[in-house]
Amino acid sequence: MTTSAAGDLLDGRYRLTERIGSGGMGTVFRAHDDRLDRTVAVKLIHPGREVDEVTRARLQAEARFAGALQHPGIVQVFDYGEAPGPTGPTPYVVMQYVDGTPLSEVLRENGALPADTVAALLRDVAAALEVAHAGGIVHRDLKPSNIIVTGAGRAVLVDFGVARSDTAEPLTETGQIIGSVDYLSPEQVRGQRAMPASDVYALGVVAHQCLSAVSPFRRETQAATLLARLHDEPPTLGPDVPSPMRALVASMLSSEPDERPTAAEVVRRVAALDKQPTVVLPPMPPTPAKPAGDQSGRSRRRLVIVAAAAALALAIGLGVILLPSDDTTPPAGASSEAVPGVRGEPVAQAVRELKAAGYAVTRRPVDGTDARGTVVRQSPGPGPYDGDTVVLHVATGFVELDSADLLGTTYAAGVRVLRGLGLTATRAERPSAAAAGTVVWVDPGGRIRIGSPVTLTVATAIAPRAPIAHHAPKPPKAPKHHPGKGPKPKKHGHPKGPKKKH
Repeated sequence: MTTSAAGDLLDGRYRLTERIGSGGMGTVFRAHDDRLDRTVAVKLIHPGREVDEVTRARLQAEARFAGALQHPGIVQVFDYGEAPGPTGPTPYVVMQYVDGTPLSEVLRENGALPADTVAALLRDVAAALEVAHAGGIVHRDLKPSNIIVTGAGRAVLVDFGVARSDTAEPLTETGQIIGSVDYLSPEQVRGQRAMPASDVYALGVVAHQCLSAVSPFRRETQAATLLARLHDEPPTLGPDVPSPMRALVASMLSSEPDERPTAAEVVRRVAALDKQPTVVLPPMPPTPAKPAGDQSGRSRRRLVIVAAAAALALAIGLGVILLPSDDTTPPAGASSEAVPGVRGEPVAQAVRELKAAGYAVTRRPVDGTDARGTVVRQSPGPGPYDGDTVVLHVATGFVELDSADLLGTTYAAGVRVLRGLGLTATRAERPSAAAAGTVVWVDPGGRIRIGSPVTLTVATAIAPRAPIAHHAPKPPKAPKHHPGKGPKPKKHGHPKGPKKKH
């Protein structure tokens, strides 16, 4: 009996009804638990995949790790078992069925999401990670396809199949990288052990993708995507994203793990974000279709070819274990009739390339950390495109600093935020009733040129006042007697005796 198709019955109990997802090691089915009469999700190893001891151990670890976590943002695990199969026992995991849509599909259907929607998603997933990290568990494969969005808009984290626990033996050899290439942290790319900060980095990539509809480090090849994590900065989010949200995502994408906020800090910072109304723009008018005979532009479009053999060799040498990605943007150079990828290039050079490929160009200024005149984003991205015009978002050389984000933080935290915005920090101190060591004033704020200094004034304790000297009070003067204004005061001394007669 096969155990990889709808209609199959596992161990006489779990009846598979519909295939609902695939990724990583296995395929996920909706199923019915005949014993308890409930709908569940069952994860099975992909058909034809060899079930070795490591694979079996990973599924057992997923059941054990996720089963130990109790949080509404983490899918519950009910059971682990092994069903007989044509090549031997096939392990499976039985989980809570979450009625919702993978975030990857939401992005494919809707593109960029409003900032308040992304804030709610960040809050839910970061809260789930906070519980996992408190239990010593690192997810290691956080990506849009592993986040389910329910009909009520709640985000649920699934698939702990490559998770790591501080109390368990590692399931990969030293130096191997495991995870989905688009969401790996720099330390994982370098072959270092994943840590809670690695999950925060992956969540930052997901947030950036939700806000921009583009995976920030996606390149033409997987090896180039890996190397971009080590050498490139993420593109600056557009001015339509509120400044506090941009600052939060930038801190989550810091290349140094120690400079990233913890999952608990992400939850707190999301709660502090200003609630800003979402502006719904009218739909763009459809692009007029070109006449069938008009091939002049297409004949001049160039296929972007990336020579990444050395990078591939490096990736193979690192022992990379890559899981399927689910980005909404195809890699550049996927077609000979494709928009060239010009992100990161000087705008003059980008315009020349696009015009040579047969496209008109529209420029839009964007504040951000990129050097002035650099293309930070293009719309559409690299790939097939039947339209005529490519929009280039070009860096102005300015960034937006919201002073309120830094007030009340420590000086070190303020320095990290300024560094992420391309600004330098100078320190000043002044006595204040605020907690000593916290930032009480920021100057300047608002729109600032990259590289400019910003003064962070830090509170110091108010010095106690010098005590006031107290002197003994002088005794009050005796009141003077005024004739006609009361009896004359008696004189003090020895009383006189009666007069004697002689």
